[in-house]
Amino acid sequence: MPKKFLGQHFLSDPRILGRIADALPAASGSPVLEIGPGRGALTGVLLQRGFAVTAIERDRDLVPALRARFPGLSLVEGDALRMDWLAAVAGAAPWYVIGNIPYNITSALIDKALEAEPLPASVVYLLQKEVALRLDAKPGTREYGALTVGVQSAARVERLFPVPAGAFRPVPKVDSAVIRLTPLPPAER
Repeated sequence: MPKKFLGQHFLSDPRILGRIADALPAASGSPVLEIGPGRGALTGVLLQRGFAVTAIERDRDLVPALRARFPGLSLVEGDALRMDWLAAVAGAAPWYVIGNIPYNITSALIDKALEAEPLPASVVYLLQKEVALRLDAKPGTREYGALTVGVQSAARVERLFPVPAGAFRPVPKVDSAVIRLTPLPPAER
């Protein structure tokens, strides 16, 4: 049963999951940190593609099923906002971040990804469509604001594709979108 206080909405459409994994510009064997694997739908796709996945799951009720389904998965039980992400991927470089993240902590998870040292090579998040529009906004538009400026000063933002609310269970009240953040080189920040 999804937990509302954790913002859980599970995606299981294999076509959409494949497109999310395709958005990660990583080679097989690359270290990938997955934030909030939930029931493991995206995790399974990432592992099939040969990524070295480390997953952080806060919901302790989901952890046993994830361990049983993916015995070789490096799974960390805990709050992704309180963990050292680089330590979770054993300091490997380049490393990548991906996740269908809870909408109520989106900004904090974006900040955490863009403050890690060294920075991940790329971050792919499935998040609320309105946030994706703000991240990708152009100056002078209604969506342009502090979040836009902060993120665009640290990363190149690409809004990749929409994901309708009906693709999730339970169905959220908003549509979603997949974004990719590519941290800028230090000279460009």
